[in-house]
Amino acid sequence: MKLERRRIRSDQPQAWERLTEIHDSARKIEWKLAGLDGAFLPLSEAADREGLFDDTVCAGSRPEHKRRVWKYNGG
Repeated sequence: MKLERRRIRSDQPQAWERLTEIHDSARKIEWKLAGLDGAFLPLSEAADREGLFDDTVCAGSRPEHKRRVWKYNGG
């Protein structure tokens, strides 16, 4: 198995807008595929309910791709 290099850093407040874009677009697809379109809540509303900030939020990126991924765990 080949391990790819990643850069991981703590979340930064200025990244909030991009985090909400990533979350909201992914959740809309997930809920739609599950047939639950009406269950979608934007991250701006769901963050407290999901316990987003109960744990550490980190951003990861692959240096060779200008793409970021987010990892967050609710407590």
